[in-house]
Amino acid sequence: MPKKTKTCIAVIADLIDSKQIKDRYAFQKDLAADLAKVGAGSLESPYTLTLGDEFQALYGNARGLLYDILQIRAFIYPVRCRFSIAIGEITTPINPNQAIGMDGPAFHLARKKIEQLKNSDNHLSIAGLPAALNQLLSPALDLLWTSTESWNANRLQILLRELESMSARQGEYQLEITERAINKNIREARLRDWVKFIESLEAQISQLIPS
Repeated sequence: MPKKTKTCIAVIADLIDSKQIKDRYAFQKDLAADLAKVGAGSLESPYTLTLGDEFQALYGNARGLLYDILQIRAFIYPVRCRFSIAIGEITTPINPNQAIGMDGPAFHLARKKIEQLKNSDNHLSIAGLPAALNQLLSPALDLLWTSTESWNANRLQILLRELESMSARQGEYQLEITERAINKNIREARLRDWVKFIESLEAQISQLIPS
């Protein structure tokens, strides 16, 4: 009988300049606790620390994928991180408790791309797309990342709140800024346009995953 496989989205993330983090042990402990809170999307296997400076997860589709990545960015701010996203098959049983002990082309491709990111100026990559769609989605994700990478923590949190509002999620973010400042951020950064953009990207990627 042929081995049963499943198409999923593997994510491998790597902290940037992690050796410069003060008290790395405390940071990694906090990171593990924060990663346990991530899961607005369709996680098949939750974000799990693997190599100290790396962590990974597995998604059944892209619903909430970009929200989760942006949430991680907000959790670790101002520390930066690179993310490799890869669509492909998983050839081993899926571990619903930790993203370890699994294998398949999705993880192989994500690993290949995270190594390439380490030697480039880019901090986000997506692989495993059909060629025609890759021409659209890869530049779109580059635009999302480069346009938001210089945002401060408050603006990231406000974007997350706007994404929650559109999808009926309930967040736990507390901002020490006025309502006027929040509205100014929404207006000046066109955050509601970014919400539509992000949700469109997630929908496009999800269509590639067999239901």
